[in-house]
Order: sequence, then C-alpha cells, then structure tokens
Amino acid sequence: MTINKEQALELADKWLLGIEGKVVLRDNITISRNHEGWRIVAKTTPLIVGMQTEILQFSIDADTGEIGACITVPEIL
Repeated sequence: MTINKEQALELADKWLLGIEGKVVLRDNITISRNHEGWRIVAKTTPLIVGMQTEILQFSIDADTGEIGACITVPEIL
C-alpha cells in the first residue's frame, strides 16, 4: 500500500513537532512527488521574537513511510 499525500502530510507534521521539536504551520509545508515518494519542504514558525526561521527538506518513502535525511538551512531575509 502506498502512502497518499494527506498521510504524508500527517507523518511530516508529527515528525517535525515530535522528533525535530520544530513548530511548522500546515500552510508552511509543501509536499510534492519525487523518486523516493514524497518530498517535503517546511518553513518553521518562530514562537518567540528573535527565533530563527529555518527551511527543512526531507523525503518520505511512499511504500514504508520512512523519513529520509533532513536538511535544515536558515532562511535568509
């Protein structure tokens, strides 16, 4: 069974908050297909003034739901 787009969004949301400890509004998560399944790009939502906004990129395997390596870069304003 393959993971659909909504399931990928749920996995990304839980992983970002639970494992990475990052707060990301759903409007700031972009999901697209790639060769591994789903490509996730998320922009963190600072909760405290002065916190840095980051862009996180990772993939989710469409067959297993496994999260790939995450690349984090600070957003340059």
